[in-house]
Amino acid sequence: AAEGGELLAAALRPARLHKGMFDVVVTADEQVPPGDLAGSFSAAASQLGLPAHACVAVAGASQSGLSASRVAGMPAVLLGEGLPSQGSASPPVAIYPSLKGLTVAGLQALSYSSPGPQLPTSSRQQGSAAANSSVGWLDQSVGLPAGYRTTRRELLKLLPLGGALGCVWVAATRFKAMSFASPQALINAVVPSGPDPATLSPSAGSERVQAFKRYILELEGRGGGKAVPDFPFGLDWLNTSGPLSLKRQLKGKLVVLDFWTYCCINCMHVLPDLAAIEKRFCGGEGSRTSVAVVGVHSAKFDNEKNSDAIRDAVLRYNIEHPVVNDGRMQMWGALGVSSWPTLAVVSPKGRLIAMLVGEGHRADLEDLLEAGLQVYGEAGLLDDTPLPLALERNRPAGPPSPLRYPGKLAVDAAGGRLFITDSNNHRIVVTTLDGRFLEHIGGNGAALVDGSYESAAFNRPQGLAYSSTLNSLFVADTENHALRCVDLSNRTVTTLAGDGTKGGDYRGGGRGRTQQ
Repeated sequence: AAEGGELLAAALRPARLHKGMFDVVVTADEQVPPGDLAGSFSAAASQLGLPAHACVAVAGASQSGLSASRVAGMPAVLLGEGLPSQGSASPPVAIYPSLKGLTVAGLQALSYSSPGPQLPTSSRQQGSAAANSSVGWLDQSVGLPAGYRTTRRELLKLLPLGGALGCVWVAATRFKAMSFASPQALINAVVPSGPDPATLSPSAGSERVQAFKRYILELEGRGGGKAVPDFPFGLDWLNTSGPLSLKRQLKGKLVVLDFWTYCCINCMHVLPDLAAIEKRFCGGEGSRTSVAVVGVHSAKFDNEKNSDAIRDAVLRYNIEHPVVNDGRMQMWGALGVSSWPTLAVVSPKGRLIAMLVGEGHRADLEDLLEAGLQVYGEAGLLDDTPLPLALERNRPAGPPSPLRYPGKLAVDAAGGRLFITDSNNHRIVVTTLDGRFLEHIGGNGAALVDGSYESAAFNRPQGLAYSSTLNSLFVADTENHALRCVDLSNRTVTTLAGDGTKGGDYRGGGRGRTQQ
């Protein structure tokens, strides 16, 4: 401003501006000779540390204002009427009727790096159009709600902020899910903690074992993998006479840690695989073994943290390996587990060999354990001392009952019969409507056997549906992954679909045991 301080304040007042809003104030009565408008422009640019062509001079629409901006080498915005169109002007000039017509985009559009022609303008609309035509696409003005305007470049700067706010929103609205994450899980996502069995080219078991042996030997050559922390002190243990430690009872053994929770159906699918692993490698209670399976119960919901509820699940699913209730998920976080179920294989030296995520890894686990037994057996690092097992099923229970974890009911009201799936006794019990026992179907252990009532076998049957038209009972034989039919007239059991294994055929078309 070339005017003196008092005149400056009077000039700014109608526009509701004050001196405190400016980075630099240059007044004619203090810093430059009176009337030297060009000197004021140059002094302001100098104090800001900017070249003249990077600034915009704003002055009244007069010949003196125009001349001062040209002397200072600055683009100009002239306010008011009466000044004729400038034609090609350098530096560029835009004329606006009043201060209200100015926009940030319009000022930015006037900047230039070297003298050049400027389109003539004599109105606010012509000035805006000329400004937009003289700049790149990113610097052109765009409208916003409520009459605001900005440039596309400024809008693009908001994208990272929007992404950050989106991440905060996701974390805030999914706090429970985010609580299962850990820094180690993020590291594992970038740097896998073991081989992907699907990438091993050999398909035969012996060749896969050799491939796993090479991997373990290479891992040991690099130091043996990540050290696995010991189980935290004070946790509740099931199926053992006391707490286990990776540094004592489990030292010298290949340990499979099963991260599970009893309300997870995928975790339930893994239990038969673990039972097969235990049968092949562990022997049973009191057996000498260099392989151990430990269930690390990592609750997804708060009610799953109750040790009595976990014990009930251990009994219901006939789990025979040790189970620890890690309610605070300390082992989960330390190893970077990210989903249920996850199987972690630990070496006899307490270091992580591999982590297998999800279900369907029985063959991979068997080959990996076989390879580990060979590698660490040859190195003399195995210890086959029996674990101090004390199975929950052998401990005192509540009042005796003829039923073990009954599942579902079906009613034959006309015939006065009630059908009950006695799941853990692997049978169907038939009673009167008031509960008087009539007979049972199956009950010959966990198996898939068709035939008479006396010879048929189920494996934890659950769902039931009675057809009065056919006088038949349809059974969801859960652990056999089969649909069974009980002909109540002929007293026989047949299999409608399923062969005893969990299948992945979603097209169908087979009959009986030919259709998984």
